[in-house]
Amino acid sequence: MSDQGHDPEGDSRASLVGTQFEALIGKVAHGGHCVTRYDGRVVFVRHALPGETARVEITDGRAGDRFLLGDAVEMLQASEHRVVPRCRFAGPGKCGGCDWQHCELTYQRELKAAVVAEQLQRLAGLDIDVAVEALPGDKEGTRWRTRTEFAIDDAGAAGLRLHHSHEIIPVDDCLISSERIIGTGVPGRRWPGATSVDVVDASGEAG
Repeated sequence: MSDQGHDPEGDSRASLVGTQFEALIGKVAHGGHCVTRYDGRVVFVRHALPGETARVEITDGRAGDRFLLGDAVEMLQASEHRVVPRCRFAGPGKCGGCDWQHCELTYQRELKAAVVAEQLQRLAGLDIDVAVEALPGDKEGTRWRTRTEFAIDDAGAAGLRLHHSHEIIPVDDCLISSERIIGTGVPGRRWPGATSVDVVDASGEAG
């Protein structure tokens, strides 16, 4: 394992943000993360898949923390289930709205089912087979979300936030939002004075 930008040993509050290291990615975890380790601590990594080897960059955490957050910024050995994200706003350092755009859909649902099954076993002692099915309106993993809150930047443009950040990326589409949400034209308009615009595609409503 190699790293760069490691803070001086012994400073338990030294930031590790920006530190990079090579790692074998382990099992899936809650919240769109997979698990690996750095200097003996657990790192929850986004944009990775189990079994991959990746260069991981720490995005949140300090030397004394019990666990860290990271992004897979370079793929050294990719999973057979990895695909090119359909959304150009998805990926490390980009929109935080999607967790699994880099994953083939069938395997994506298997990973989500594994997370639920593990929680049922750990919290309730139940061994249950879990199946994750498509939501109403789903089109091969897209257009299923019926409520989207767009953040508004200082210029009045609608966008979505980076993961665990207040920074806003202006967008003209969101592939997981329903077509009716995008059809409102909210992403293409200016919203001076607003901080957010919440759009709901209510079932049974004409508009």
